[in-house]
Amino acid sequence: QIGTPGQTLSGIFDTGSFDLLVLSEKCSSCPADAKYDPERSSSYEEEGTVQRHCYGSGCADTVIGFEKVDVGPLREHRQAFWEIIHHQIAVMDFARFQAIVGVGHSNSPSMKYPTMLQSYGIDEFAFCLEKGDGAPGW
Repeated sequence: QIGTPGQTLSGIFDTGSFDLLVLSEKCSSCPADAKYDPERSSSYEEEGTVQRHCYGSGCADTVIGFEKVDVGPLREHRQAFWEIIHHQIAVMDFARFQAIVGVGHSNSPSMKYPTMLQSYGIDEFAFCLEKGDGAPGW
């Protein structure tokens, strides 16, 4: 969940990036359903820096802000994240996710704000995959 009160979004974990990107109501080219709306959140803080994020499947223009972000039992009250304000990632137009959750670590000196994993104090993690929708994944 993101925001106060929490807005539930589905995310896809990306081990090749470290930023949190979410589809935003500010994005006129994005699908209409299940987008994050900063105007519905009392904990949203605008930072305003605009940046382009590029992936193998396309690029997204984003603006950075801060928000309360919960992933399961983990909570960060002021997490830096990027709102997608325009994108050219075709899969996002019909996907069942509204966020790209970068779970890679970055120790780049150019990083201005902690990544989500750094905010949660996570240094190591693993994925366990199991066949079938709704499988427990253990």
